[in-house]
Amino acid sequence: MTSLLSHLVSLAFFISFILLFSSASSNEERKIYIVYMGAQHSSRYPTYELHLNLLKEILVNCSPSESLVYSYQRSFSGFAAKLSIDEAEKLNGHGAHTASTAAGRTVCHANLYGLAKGMARGAVPSARLAVYKVCWLFGCTDQDILAAFDDAISDGVDIISLSVGGDITADYFQDPIAIGAFHAMANEILMSTAAGNAGPYRGTVSNVAPWTLVAAASSIDRHIIDKVVTGNHVSTLGASVNTFATKNMDDHPLIYMQGNATILPGDCTALPDINIVKGKIVLCKYFSDEIFSTGIKGLIFIDDSSLDVSDLYPVPFITVSSLDGLNLLSYINNTKNPVANIHKSEEVFDSEAPLVASFSSRGPNTITPDILKPELTFWPPGHGLHQCQASSTTQGS
Repeated sequence: MTSLLSHLVSLAFFISFILLFSSASSNEERKIYIVYMGAQHSSRYPTYELHLNLLKEILVNCSPSESLVYSYQRSFSGFAAKLSIDEAEKLNGHGAHTASTAAGRTVCHANLYGLAKGMARGAVPSARLAVYKVCWLFGCTDQDILAAFDDAISDGVDIISLSVGGDITADYFQDPIAIGAFHAMANEILMSTAAGNAGPYRGTVSNVAPWTLVAAASSIDRHIIDKVVTGNHVSTLGASVNTFATKNMDDHPLIYMQGNATILPGDCTALPDINIVKGKIVLCKYFSDEIFSTGIKGLIFIDDSSLDVSDLYPVPFITVSSLDGLNLLSYINNTKNPVANIHKSEEVFDSEAPLVASFSSRGPNTITPDILKPELTFWPPGHGLHQCQASSTTQGS
């Protein structure tokens, strides 16, 4: 096998890979984006319907048929559609950040609007990448996964990275990842794969073949936190990546969706009228991306399970514990005009790191209990680590 120290490393990535190109249009809010999806494949899934379904998943306040300009389906697969910047960005992500984690080039003084300053680089910046598409709108098929293994092994890669896993752990002889990885091993190719995101429950690790290297997600000693300050000058700490505070650091009305006969308390997924939340900071137990287009000034999310993950959203956002959520709700219910503002995030030292992330799948290995899976951890995006994306989203309020 080619020496990893004396030669460039060739890494194979199996991802759902989409290229975006944009052109200006007369519509100030939307541009025409060309979404190139590679060669035309099986006609078992109508290409036109796939394109419409993909648009349906990302569009806000617009129907897929109105957005779609062209559907390319004769010589190759792709489409042109009128999209906002935020909608276009939803088409990118997983492949870019997994590739950058492994082979991203060195960037000095990297930071996100002053957060997490330092040098950013992948594990092996000099590596060459070979990318094999295995996932589609309808999922990742066994035949595509095996075809990618077949191609990657034939191409002579040194390492195969596969950040894909099933919902359940399959027997080795019924698992295409285990079968493909076995033949990679037989050709002296290391195959690394993800444990999965079904934690924190026991026995949820989906890739367990003895000849694979399975990585769980863990934290580093940098934790990005935030705080929300209510009108009674009480600060509540939580997790989030806010590059900006609420506009001008002003206090904004703070509300809680009380619910009714058809809507659960704290449910921000079904808003009867956007004017209820427009211009306000909303306290939620459940939410969907649609709420970010309603003109809210910020969102406070009550969720004990994701306090160790700091995410980035289009508006000032903070995740708080259920206990802190009850205190905020008490303030709302006992104050005539409750107000709050969400601050810009800051970094703190996490003395308890490294810890396995709450979402990361756990062992034990349910197929071969004597073999430890997962056997190592890494630092994923969302745990204080920079990642690469095709373009960035700027927060605003």
